[in-house]
Amino acid sequence: MSALSKKQRKHNRLLRLIRRQAPVSRMELARQLPWSTSSVCGLVQELIDRGLVLEQLEGGERRGREPVPLRPNPVFARYMGFDLEAMHMRLVCVDFAGNVCWKQQRGMDAVEMGRDVVKQSLAFIDEGLAAAATEDGGPVVGIGVAAPGICDVRHGAILHYDMLPAVRNLPLRDLIGQHTGLPCVLDNNIRAYTLAEWLLGAGQHLSNFICFGVRSGIGAGIVLDGRLVQGSHGFAGEAGHSPVFGISSVDKWRTLEATVSEKALGVNTTDGGIQRLSDSRAKRAGEFLGGYLAGLATLVDPQAIILAGALVQSESPLWGPLQAAFRQHVLPDIVDKVPLLPSRVGPFAAAIGITQSCFESAYPSAGQD
Repeated sequence: MSALSKKQRKHNRLLRLIRRQAPVSRMELARQLPWSTSSVCGLVQELIDRGLVLEQLEGGERRGREPVPLRPNPVFARYMGFDLEAMHMRLVCVDFAGNVCWKQQRGMDAVEMGRDVVKQSLAFIDEGLAAAATEDGGPVVGIGVAAPGICDVRHGAILHYDMLPAVRNLPLRDLIGQHTGLPCVLDNNIRAYTLAEWLLGAGQHLSNFICFGVRSGIGAGIVLDGRLVQGSHGFAGEAGHSPVFGISSVDKWRTLEATVSEKALGVNTTDGGIQRLSDSRAKRAGEFLGGYLAGLATLVDPQAIILAGALVQSESPLWGPLQAAFRQHVLPDIVDKVPLLPSRVGPFAAAIGITQSCFESAYPSAGQD
């Protein structure tokens, strides 16, 4: 990719702010940026002239000098987001403003080799692209992949995923990009989920929080000082691989994911299986999770911990033991300052969040947004 000009970086930074904060006025943007108001107004007008941004009054009538809100032009383009799990595949299509146009889910068939995962993924994405082609709206200009397991984000590959042993060193980003002819980005699915929570859900207006997901696997997304943490090697948030300490010898310790994930507990949360857990198993799993979250809160001191996945919602039989263990073991000084918040974006969050990564990849701003 050629180096961006200073003006392009400014355009992109503005566009990303408008998408995140819409509806937003020129003056509100100018207050957040180290540029003059006249410069911001000129750059905004250029985005409008290019069709990227719309001026749109609420109710269609302006009163006096009331500022005109700015929004991304929803029909300028669309992005597709694909979320791969051990038991499910999810697909969404969003418009240029980030609104979900449609979403689909289907189960994963049994896989024996990595190519089985690729075949199912490409078939599902092809169906989505075909459906998008028949609908009104801008063209699909990019695909994001929310991938499970340990991912090499730089090279767009799933290195390994314990829930699907056949998946090893799978360059899924490039395979999808080559098959569709569209730009493709790949990131870990819990980090993608965290982006959706930050933009649309319980993480809005927070600059320091942890999104902790318990689904077929376990992972965490960490936002510190308004930045999604990737880690020095791209592996930040791999909570599921943390050891669960026991009284047995160290070589017999298990991981958190092998102890309290949906797969480890043998529940399918889409068919109500969670309610069939015995009281003793639910209590033990809840206590494990609550203790782990207490450690995270004490270590990071976030504004909140957002819990994603049916196992960690208030209606789950794990919730009472989880909350009790958290409050018992977290640093007493922050016990009432770090709430455990339910996710507000639902099971399609990772697919939605990865479309934001597509957008940011298309409109980079040198790490400034």
